[in-house]
Amino acid sequence: MPSFSVASRKKLSTCDNRLQKLFNEVIKEVDCSIICGARTLEEQQKAFVGGFSKIDGVTKKSMHQVSAERPLSLAVDALPYPIKWDDVTGHTIFARKVLATAKKLGIEIVWGGNWKNFKDRPHYELVL
Repeated sequence: MPSFSVASRKKLSTCDNRLQKLFNEVIKEVDCSIICGARTLEEQQKAFVGGFSKIDGVTKKSMHQVSAERPLSLAVDALPYPIKWDDVTGHTIFARKVLATAKKLGIEIVWGGNWKNFKDRPHYELVL
């Protein structure tokens, strides 16, 4: 059975308990890595400037962004292992597994690969 690396476990621990529960189920069947959990304002601005996010963290907060009011991330970036950034088919197959597992657990999430204007295939966020 696959298991998370120390680094993936640490990143996942910065996420809302529902995301932790979800990905702790997913890893039982699909080897995957957690790329990003919580982001500070500075990390969010760096992601924005680098073109990895459409949200600057000031005008609008990212679902990854944490603060004193929101200490855990409401989003997580995850990919199947080994990571292949350009493997759209692999990302889509993985997303189907994540979405099916979320549905089974009663956790409402959105996959960034389904967005119309900006495809963010590693991204999963809670529906609030």
